[in-house]
Amino acid sequence: MLNQLTQQRVLIFPALAWRRLEENLIEEFKGEAALIVASIGRSLGGSFAEEMIDEIGDPPALAKCMSDVLDASGWGVFSIVGDTRYGTKVVISVANCVFCEKLPSGDFSRCDFLVGVVKGILDRVYGTPHMVREERCEAAGESVCELVAEECKPFQRCAECANAKYCEAWSCVQEEQERSALGDKGPPALASP
Repeated sequence: MLNQLTQQRVLIFPALAWRRLEENLIEEFKGEAALIVASIGRSLGGSFAEEMIDEIGDPPALAKCMSDVLDASGWGVFSIVGDTRYGTKVVISVANCVFCEKLPSGDFSRCDFLVGVVKGILDRVYGTPHMVREERCEAAGESVCELVAEECKPFQRCAECANAKYCEAWSCVQEEQERSALGDKGPPALASP
């Protein structure tokens, strides 16, 4: 199967296979599984954007196209509102989210992969890091999964970022880890994109 826009091969991955993979990661890596799943999503999202940005340079048109592609791929029904021109803040709603499908209501959130994909897409399309957080989740009994994405502000401390676990590329995370390892209690490092 080929992507009609890029004429590149497409890999189709069944939802049940994904669910089993995710469950195995959770069993194997416990609390680290969410970070691993989100990291895989971030890489995939960045790759999606990389493939399509050369074909569709206009960010709002690209957002619409990517939403359509994810819809057609069976990920759910996507709705994107907000600043798709500059990416300062967007809200992504997903009805019938494939990652939450058939999970018992009230189960914990299962959208770490989706959060990572959205972060990877936005970071690549707009060229700046974004904080992406899940506000609502079908697996937690909500009617849709809803992600809120905001462009990170220059010099925002990663420790203050609601999803710093997805932002390990920021140098301040590494600096803070090094300070902790050395016992340095100096002023916290500041982030710069």
